[in-house]
Amino acid sequence: MSTLKVTNLQKLDGSTFPIGKIGQVLQNNFVSSQTTTATSFSDSGIALAITPTSTSSKVLIQVSIFAQITNATNEFAEGEFKIHRDSTVLDTNGRRVGGFATRGHGSELKFKGYQSFTLLDAPSTTSSVSYKIFFRSVNNTNETTFFGFHPSSITLMEVLP
Repeated sequence: MSTLKVTNLQKLDGSTFPIGKIGQVLQNNFVSSQTTTATSFSDSGIALAITPTSTSSKVLIQVSIFAQITNATNEFAEGEFKIHRDSTVLDTNGRRVGGFATRGHGSELKFKGYQSFTLLDAPSTTSSVSYKIFFRSVNNTNETTFFGFHPSSITLMEVLP
């Protein structure tokens, strides 16, 4: 077995390797229920603010949502989520949840479970920024629900330069 000990690592051009460190870590859990049948996005109530310590800092956003989507009329149950920084949509394509699922009581198609997603943002500010989750049903006949007895969460981590 060998041990390599060094005082400093440098690239061939003399620059050092970037070593990112995590600064502040914030988390918020939500247990309130939200329901929609609308195809336009609405605020889920899942939100958290952070104040970066440097304009070069990045913010790692981790979201975990327990969702149930039901559809009484066709074979597909699908909802969609988007992350906003203040009024800016960060993931313009959205994150779809659902698909083909098993039939539940009353012949409804049901999809339910935890959905997690991560996004790295570069807000370029030392002012407070708020991250919010917006959601919608993909079809008018779908219903997207955040269960109150299964918490959803958002975690923000400042990645220092």
